[in-house]
Amino acid sequence: MDVDTTQRAAVDIDRTGDDTITRSEEELAVGTRRVETGRLRVRKWVETEPVQAEVTLERESAHIVREPINEVVSGATIGEDSIEVTLEGEEAVVDKRVVAKERIGVDVDREATTQTVSDTVRKERVEVEGDTTTGTTGTSGAGRSGGLIDNPLDNRDEPDLLDRR
Repeated sequence: MDVDTTQRAAVDIDRTGDDTITRSEEELAVGTRRVETGRLRVRKWVETEPVQAEVTLERESAHIVREPINEVVSGATIGEDSIEVTLEGEEAVVDKRVVAKERIGVDVDREATTQTVSDTVRKERVEVEGDTTTGTTGTSGAGRSGGLIDNPLDNRDEPDLLDRR
């Protein structure tokens, strides 16, 4: 049986997009998000410890000095008399003051590492059943009965295999 290919081509050209199938694939999209990976706390507290320091103290002491004299004193009276001397000394005085000794802070460093992420993606495949030898447009696998139609974007080095009658 002879088929008029010109008439068939005219029918194919007149068709609208209602007789099409869309083939889809999943693509792996990898990104990052911030998560807590640990904690650090710097805390200070008060401890009491005994300390000692030496200090030199001075103290006055009195001693009696006698000096022999042999003089005649005119108008002197004999009676009671006394001398008072105040003696002084030093005592240790303790005072406390707060002195800053160290400043503590936290610096955070960031380091980048590369991690390989693995997962599976789904791809839709298209199979053509029946006689595809006449009037068929497609990619590799066309022209055979029961052939698979590959994604033309996967075969970018191959020439365009679309049937252009």
